[in-house]
Amino acid sequence: RRRPGRWRRAGSRAAMRGGRRSISTMPGAEMRRITVAGGNLFRIAADELGDATQWVRIARLNRLKDPVLTGVVTLLLPARDASAGGGVVRL
Repeated sequence: RRRPGRWRRAGSRAAMRGGRRSISTMPGAEMRRITVAGGNLFRIAADELGDATQWVRIARLNRLKDPVLTGVVTLLLPARDASAGGGVVRL
């Protein structure tokens, strides 16, 4: 049974089933931290930033080259910015 105010363990079935486990805001910053079980940066950018092409911002912030995620991964998310564009990542 889950206690109020506590997150589920990263490997729990409930965490894996929904894809997302937790979202937390970092103090003093507009960035957030999210833990996902698989998926891809396109979907996360569309859901969290409102624009799938902004997956590049997430990739750069987390030093990722591949937009496809495997396993349980904790990512930093940048603040929403409607004027930020996506594009081809150059690492």
